[in-house]
Amino acid sequence: MSRMLCKCGANMGSSESPSPYGLSIYYSYEVEAAIKANPLITLHDFLLDWDEINKCQHTYMQRKEPVDYWYCPTCHRVYEVQSQIGGRWLRVFLSSNNSKRLEDFSGWRRIYVMTEMSTDAATDKTPSILLAEYLKELTMPSFYISPNETKVYAVDLQTEQVVFVYELEDMWISSDCSN
Repeated sequence: MSRMLCKCGANMGSSESPSPYGLSIYYSYEVEAAIKANPLITLHDFLLDWDEINKCQHTYMQRKEPVDYWYCPTCHRVYEVQSQIGGRWLRVFLSSNNSKRLEDFSGWRRIYVMTEMSTDAATDKTPSILLAEYLKELTMPSFYISPNETKVYAVDLQTEQVVFVYELEDMWISSDCSN
């Protein structure tokens, strides 16, 4: 069980299941690599970093360090946090109205944002749902992160409209005091 206090003062926790605060966010290349390695990978196995074929753990998130994502339904902030006991937030994104125009997305990376509520509902309905099938069922919007990772656009690709924008509000960089 984990708990976190949002900057707005709201309490978030992981004791509820499914948690309204839990998000899974993956770069498209992480998702594509998992499906390429195993076209029959289930959503459940992907989210739990499990390789059913080899009956072993397998990390699908290719990052400098393991991270989790939290969402505050009160103020709509998204936190990227260290996935470890006593971990802290690394980046905070805040919903913004600054830019609702569609930009050229060349150089932007697609990301998949999956709420714990939606993934839990999908696996409850069909326990063996494939990751590829789940992704096809995801409703709009599509998410894109800027090359410098300071903006995330949620875009309705059919209308080419920006639905909402998230901007980097704060980030934490560890200071190395060993010098």
